[in-house]
Amino acid sequence: MYKSSYKTIYAALVTTLTRTGVNVGGTAGYPRVEIHSFVENPPSDKGGSVRVLTCVVESMSTASAVAASQLNDDNLQLLGGFAYSGEQFKVVGLVPTQLQDLTETSDPQQIIYRVLQTIDIYVQQL
Repeated sequence: MYKSSYKTIYAALVTTLTRTGVNVGGTAGYPRVEIHSFVENPPSDKGGSVRVLTCVVESMSTASAVAASQLNDDNLQLLGGFAYSGEQFKVVGLVPTQLQDLTETSDPQQIIYRVLQTIDIYVQQL
């Protein structure tokens, strides 16, 4: 029986992306990285042990669109070595897929620049 890898992979992503000067999840400060919109897909192999977990790593800055884009580039560099292996799950691959940018103005007229990077994480149940 397959168990969800969501909790394990989410925690590993937060650990990987945490660094000085960048807020990761659960805070309102900027610059900030949020990890969200997880979709755990059905098995992709005959044995039923490999699944693709898709999520969005969102980079946010109030400085500029360039700063948000640089934050995304930094995230991708950190994720380039993403290799989680635990008792129940092992990451066998990570592929950045879709990139989207958004600019929003909140009520006090503060501009928030966002870069949303979708990634596919290939997870094998051990």
